[in-house]
Amino acid sequence: MRRLLGCLLSVSVACAAAFQAPPAQAAKDAYTEGLNAYRAGQYPKAYKQLLPLARKKDARAMYLVGVMYQTGRTVPQDDHTAAGWFEASAGLGHASGQYALARLTIEGRGVEKNREKGLRLLQAAAAQGHKESSALLERLGMAQKPEESRVTAAGTMSGSLGSAPATLPSAPAAAPPPLAATPPIDDKPVPVVFGALDRAAAQASLATLRSLLLRLAAADDANARKGLEFLTFDFARQYWHVESVGDAALAEAFSRTARDHAGILVPLARDLSGTSTPESLAVGGLLVRLAGSPNPALRTGCPATIAAAEAGFAFAWFQGARCIVERDARLASDWMRAAAAAGHAGAQESVGRSCIEGEPKNWRCANEWLGRAAASGRISAMPVLGWALANQPNPSAADQRAALGWYEKAANAGDLFAMNNLAVMLERGPLALRDSAAARRRYAQAARTGFGPAQYNLGRMLAAGEGGSTDVVEAAEWLRKAAAAGVPEAQAALDQLKR
Repeated sequence: MRRLLGCLLSVSVACAAAFQAPPAQAAKDAYTEGLNAYRAGQYPKAYKQLLPLARKKDARAMYLVGVMYQTGRTVPQDDHTAAGWFEASAGLGHASGQYALARLTIEGRGVEKNREKGLRLLQAAAAQGHKESSALLERLGMAQKPEESRVTAAGTMSGSLGSAPATLPSAPAAAPPPLAATPPIDDKPVPVVFGALDRAAAQASLATLRSLLLRLAAADDANARKGLEFLTFDFARQYWHVESVGDAALAEAFSRTARDHAGILVPLARDLSGTSTPESLAVGGLLVRLAGSPNPALRTGCPATIAAAEAGFAFAWFQGARCIVERDARLASDWMRAAAAAGHAGAQESVGRSCIEGEPKNWRCANEWLGRAAASGRISAMPVLGWALANQPNPSAADQRAALGWYEKAANAGDLFAMNNLAVMLERGPLALRDSAAARRRYAQAARTGFGPAQYNLGRMLAAGEGGSTDVVEAAEWLRKAAAAGVPEAQAALDQLKR
């Protein structure tokens, strides 16, 4: 059942590739080059050299990248992000990472204060010969006992930094993981431009532009043409808010209007894309994307959108990031983070997901960003938030209730994952939340849409008589459907039912 829950959080091929270990010799040379650049004060070169290694789980590189975020060298100063790298490094047994994590865990800076955990980290680092950890333990009245200082071969990490180089300052401890580590572009305050969607205003803008386009399609009305550009800009602003919260029905209505009047809007888009103002570029790129273009190379609207994003136009960051992710993942991540900070709920969901895709997972980071996206009304973020709240280590009763609430809200909006996972919580979650009859109804709701995991779960409950009467015939029917939908457990359940 836990595996079925995990279908919400599949890790992309790109993420998996990013964490494959490099050849040992190449990694060693690259790390040495990055470390030497850091010690020489060549921080941009060091960051460029070390970041790919850090993303491939080189604990030494993770630690140094964390130090660069902590000190604001090349990248904007960001203790929260630095802490994620230190946590990742400590998790791989790196002594300096353990020391950095311990300091802030003891002090409660950036993480929940936990003296016992901090002391354990210091002891682990001291056991590897980390002098700063031994000294701090002594100051805290926890000097290492002789028998605790012996290090076995299994307890050492080949190639680790050991004691931190003299040029590196002490570092803060943990929070977000590397996948969520990129800051907003240029370290400038990001304007919050996205808010809650005003659906009535969006529909009014769409209706007004549609009416004007129909007039122009019937006859070349000079007065109507004068108002076209103004109305198109309002149309674009409304669409960006619709896209942010993921209102699929309204987004399709906007797209259909653009497609239906491509003959008018594509030439306008070309004119706007040839201007120099960021908003005009972004509007031109959007019109081409929605209406299409005779030129396949321009059909996505990416050239104009990227230019607008590069010029700092906040409404272009989200789509700009999607346009360039294959050719410049770093810049794409910067723009996505900037869009999230600007209030774009889709970007917030993307950043939140990145916090728990791959290892190490950062649940606090995920809950924060997914919570913002869900609160803005983005349905697709709600079941992921529910999953994170319920599956983080030691979830509280309040977290479990909140997870149930987000599942229910998304399920009521028609999200199939939410329907299934809500039923799982109702069936097998904390005792205070269990309701087997309600679980069976929710499984049935999702099963009727053709969702395989829910079909399997419904069949299982019918066969066992959980949440209602036993019905072996109907159970077999749902299990057959689940097997046809590709749920491997379903065929095994069918075979058992026949026996």
